[in-house]
Amino acid sequence: MTGRRGAHSLTEAECLRIMPLQAARGAARGGHRATSAAGGQSKWRRRRGRLLTALYGVFLIAALVVVSGVIAYVGDIVGRRMGRKRLSLFGMRPRHTAIAVSVAAGMTITILTLTAAMAVSKDVRDGFLRMGEMRREQTRLSRKVEELTRTAADLDRERAKAESQVKASRAELAIAEEALKETRQEVESQQAKLKRTTHKLNSTSAALKDAEQQIKRAQRILANEYRMREELESDVERATRTIAVGRALPVVFTAGQVLDVDLLQGGRPVADIRADLESILDRLDRTVRAVGAKPLEGGKRAVVVQHAVVDKEKRSVTYFSEGQVLSAVAQQIHAARGGVIVRVDAVFNSHPGEPAYVDFRLFNNKKVYHRGQVLAETIVDGRLSEASIYVALVSLLRDEVSPRARRENIMPRPAPLGVESVSTVREPVGNISPEDLFASIAQLRAIKGPARVRVVAEDDIWTIGPLRVKFEISPVAPGSAASPSRSG
Repeated sequence: MTGRRGAHSLTEAECLRIMPLQAARGAARGGHRATSAAGGQSKWRRRRGRLLTALYGVFLIAALVVVSGVIAYVGDIVGRRMGRKRLSLFGMRPRHTAIAVSVAAGMTITILTLTAAMAVSKDVRDGFLRMGEMRREQTRLSRKVEELTRTAADLDRERAKAESQVKASRAELAIAEEALKETRQEVESQQAKLKRTTHKLNSTSAALKDAEQQIKRAQRILANEYRMREELESDVERATRTIAVGRALPVVFTAGQVLDVDLLQGGRPVADIRADLESILDRLDRTVRAVGAKPLEGGKRAVVVQHAVVDKEKRSVTYFSEGQVLSAVAQQIHAARGGVIVRVDAVFNSHPGEPAYVDFRLFNNKKVYHRGQVLAETIVDGRLSEASIYVALVSLLRDEVSPRARRENIMPRPAPLGVESVSTVREPVGNISPEDLFASIAQLRAIKGPARVRVVAEDDIWTIGPLRVKFEISPVAPGSAASPSRSG
């Protein structure tokens, strides 16, 4: 009986030790089942471990029961023999001695059972020696389980929220797919419309060609109108200059007049380019002073660089200083490749005693005409008088060669500055010596009939100029001189 109570006490201790550990292990197992990809294999290993632990416990209990029975039996036999022989222990009566031996045997069973259990099982030893600590650990684990439970509840709520969001996203996806379907239908409709429009466009191509022919005819008419307008503007400018000559303060040079032209090489340092620009202004300063221009009070030069930018939206005009203009122009030339033409134009009409307000214009120096290229041609009758032939040749240069050169931005030769240059409406572009001109007149007179006159470039012509040309004259066979032909 005593052995059974000892075994029962051991079972309670083990239960007290195992319960919190099993709770913690169960929580851990729950977490592993939720997150581990190898959950099935871990579960099988845990089951095998629990089975081995149970078998070990059963074996230990059976061994302790057997040992307890043996001890009880031995104690009973010893007690009876001592009672029969009337033996006394420590001066006690034989009866009391038998009782003491039985009690000692029971105590021995308990001591042996506890000692063996504590020696063999760490859990039993911890159950007897660390009961308080284990209870505190159980309390802590219980709180941990509660926290994990709350966390699981939060995760469940988040999962439900995520599921609702997934449902909403699926609904939006269905709407988007419907919209995509409608868009595809619209695209197909637009493609059909595009095909019909393309068909209409192809059907109107003939009408478009006719319209282009009409536009070309209108452009030719418009070009003639522009030419007449330029001639009228020239007459107005000539009249303006003539009026200015008659006033007390005559015009020295007019707005837009070319005052100087120079060629600078791009890609050089900005400081060197700016020094060249300063040299151009110094040279122009000496030129304009010679015709009566004077600097402003306290000014350095009689040339004032001024650049204005008009803002049409704000209705304002911004003027930049000379330093700003020179820096900007130097930067543009520095960024350019090859030669850059620097042209200095007058901004306003200037009178004697006033400074010359100027601005810079830049052009790329490129080859415009090759040597021997025909610039214009016409038919001239060599039987005309020398004066008529002279007028015909000069008109060819003035009306054909010079406008074409201006359209190609070939730099004209600046006209001489001064009051006597007021009658000069435009700076000349073409350049032919009087000897060559009169030699061509003599050659035409020697043919004594229709001759084809071609104006060709004497050398390769660049934008910087000058435009040096010469006449090539050849007789025209009878019947082929009905109308003069001019080529560009």
